Amino acid sequence: MTDLAVIPILPTLHTLLLALPVGIVALLMLLRRLAEPGMPARLLRLGWRLRGLLLTCTAVAGLVIFAATRSGARFEAHSDGVSFQPGHWPTARGDLQRLGVNDPVGGPTGGGINWKTGGPTQSYYATPAIAGDRLYCVASSGGRRGRIECRSLLDGGLLWTAAPAGYRATFSSPVLSSRYLVCGEGLHNDRMARIVCIDVAPHHVGELLWTFQTNSHVECTPVIDGERVYAGAGDDGVYCLQLDPDIPEDERLVWHVSGRNLPDAETSLAVHNGRVYVGLGNGGEAVCVLDAATGQMIRRLPMPYPVFGLPAIDGERLYVGMGRGDYVHAANDPAGQVCCIDLNSLTVEWTYATPATVLGAVAVAGDDLLFASADGTVHRLDRNGDVINTWESGERVLTSPAVTDDAVYIVTGTGRLYGLTRDLKPFWQVEVGGARRCVSSPVVASGQVCFGTEEAGLISAGSRAAQTEPVWHGQAGGNAAFDTSADPLPVHGRVHWQWPAESRNESTDITAAVGVIGDHILVPVANGPEAGLVCLRWNASGTGGPAEQWHHREPAGIHVSPAAAGRQVFVTTGQPGETSRELRALALDTGNVEWRHPVSAAASGRLYLGGPAGNSLCIADVPDGLSLLTTDGHLHWRSRVGHVRHPVAMEAGRILTAGTDPPSLVLLDGPTGRTLWRVPLDSVPTTSALLLGDHCLVGTRAGLEWRRLLDGERIEQTSHAATSILPHDEVTSLIRTGDSSVTWGDASNAIHVLDCETGDAHSIAMPERPGRPLHVGGHLLFADEAGLDAVVLRAGASPRLWCDLSKVGTPAAPGVWSRGILLLPVDGGGLVGIGE
Repeated sequence: MTDLAVIPILPTLHTLLLALPVGIVALLMLLRRLAEPGMPARLLRLGWRLRGLLLTCTAVAGLVIFAATRSGARFEAHSDGVSFQPGHWPTARGDLQRLGVNDPVGGPTGGGINWKTGGPTQSYYATPAIAGDRLYCVASSGGRRGRIECRSLLDGGLLWTAAPAGYRATFSSPVLSSRYLVCGEGLHNDRMARIVCIDVAPHHVGELLWTFQTNSHVECTPVIDGERVYAGAGDDGVYCLQLDPDIPEDERLVWHVSGRNLPDAETSLAVHNGRVYVGLGNGGEAVCVLDAATGQMIRRLPMPYPVFGLPAIDGERLYVGMGRGDYVHAANDPAGQVCCIDLNSLTVEWTYATPATVLGAVAVAGDDLLFASADGTVHRLDRNGDVINTWESGERVLTSPAVTDDAVYIVTGTGRLYGLTRDLKPFWQVEVGGARRCVSSPVVASGQVCFGTEEAGLISAGSRAAQTEPVWHGQAGGNAAFDTSADPLPVHGRVHWQWPAESRNESTDITAAVGVIGDHILVPVANGPEAGLVCLRWNASGTGGPAEQWHHREPAGIHVSPAAAGRQVFVTTGQPGETSRELRALALDTGNVEWRHPVSAAASGRLYLGGPAGNSLCIADVPDGLSLLTTDGHLHWRSRVGHVRHPVAMEAGRILTAGTDPPSLVLLDGPTGRTLWRVPLDSVPTTSALLLGDHCLVGTRAGLEWRRLLDGERIEQTSHAATSILPHDEVTSLIRTGDSSVTWGDASNAIHVLDCETGDAHSIAMPERPGRPLHVGGHLLFADEAGLDAVVLRAGASPRLWCDLSKVGTPAAPGVWSRGILLLPVDGGGLVGIGE
């Protein structure tokens, strides 16, 4: 697809002049041969003998030409239930704010691929346009031929296709106004490309209304403004045409500004308040303002880089991206910027430098400006050009974002779709295999995201109301849900119940945190007569302790916390050093085994359940690595990252793990297991790793490691207030206590709190070394020899005794807060429930 590269091209007229002498010589030689004696008679006799064949070929050619000039439509059998709605998508991305949204309610919150069409031989370079439940796009076959398609948003079914004769593979995206669809033609090296108008109304669907030929390619997405069409034609400049199909063809052209004045007019235009705004690429490096009625140049604003981004307009400002590099080739010295132009004075109001070119649009959403630079950074600015925050995708992004009221959708150059919150926190990811390259931007409609790829077809992904089952991630640590609770903490706590009841008079050892899913409490028992996994169920009356529902017995015991999703529970049997260990999937309702997966005696067996709707199990099942399994037991991949002793962190399709042998921090791509980066650690990890926005953290024997998610490089702590409180003592616990804050305990008998975004930090001195804390309602709960202490998360706070545990025993594992009750394992005494 190198035709997409934005490079200088040879003018069409020059090419024709070079070929003219050759054509003249060939014509003279033909005339000389026809003038030889007897040649006309021989040709007539040959024609008479072949008269049948010649007549048949002539008739077929006539029919083909007639059909091609009338319409290229082909109807399919998928139109039932997909009603026609007049289109209103008159410009690239649907409107001048470039939001790419035809759904005011919102985009998807989860889900996977709904449908896909096409394949390796059919490319979708263009961005789809939406009208009601119909999607309009351009399919390119074999890199040379193209067709305009209308498909159902419901299932991707083909409703009809149309194309004029010889229509070529196309980068331009269709636009819609009422019954009219207008699109360009060609890739970057094509010549004599056309602007095409097709009827999309019922009874005329697919009818070719008119075409207009230019002298270059039309990669630009046209603009329909009232009764006129505006389009850039590469080095042939900019055209203004009449939209009305009934006017004579010799009156179609309103005006044309040649490529001598507007070189490399590649990107989509913006038409607003009687003006046309044109970005110029290589050889132009400017934003030009034309009179929409006449094409007269009003102002030319020189820019430092080629302008390939789509100009966006909101209010009295225009926002446009630019830079060095194109859709195929990254620049050797990448740089870019976004420019804000005041539309009243036509002067540059501010600029914002980017690490690479901006090829997509700046989406204007309320007070936010959202866009991606080609290095993979998603930027969020305010209207004054000040950065609010950024997010790193880790790979090239060549497209525009789609932005709803509460989400931002990004498609990377390899076809990975991300859903981000408006403050750029990832919440969803879909992997499209075999995409090769994506230059088609996402659009949001009917609660789904649609976009094209070069080799994986046209994609629809996600659902607005994705049905997600309850998920319990697994062992406390990583980004597990039970590290924190928003419930208010009672002033004092007391023991409400104990399981097993004291009357059993038997020792029950629980050495890992319990799991909670719905009404079920999953208790991993390591030793004693109850060894195995016990499922308790909350008392429906709300009084008394929970009752046993089932008991999955395992003589080797369960020594790590279970995970659960939907109606399944996942446990690792035994402990390191023992043989015949397994990962087992159990039915939540009965405890029956559904499938088994072997776990090495030398592996830790730590597991973490993550992915969309909790459908991926990451487990340390081998001595030197991790495996990812589906919840039906199929091995997806295995990565040799070294020995993993602590649970992983999994978020937005990435897996962060802290290896102990050798000591290292490794970031993996969740769908593939590919190593994104690996950095050595100076000391052995003592906690699970945490993913926190653009940061990652892990506790070690030598203190807290605070690193960038982008590449694993250390955060320069000298620029933060945290410098003075980041000790080098062994970290004993690390939990997440907010969107950007963490809390950890260390061997110096202190609790430390750090906000990774601001660098604000403080310490709280403790009388004894604290156990693993639990964050509840702005307080930390932790165990010491006296019982459970509580401390407010603020500088200068002092701990106080919250619950006396002298009658039930010493805490044996981290506690879990659920329904206003702390579920706490105690030495030899099983599980106790502590509340107000």
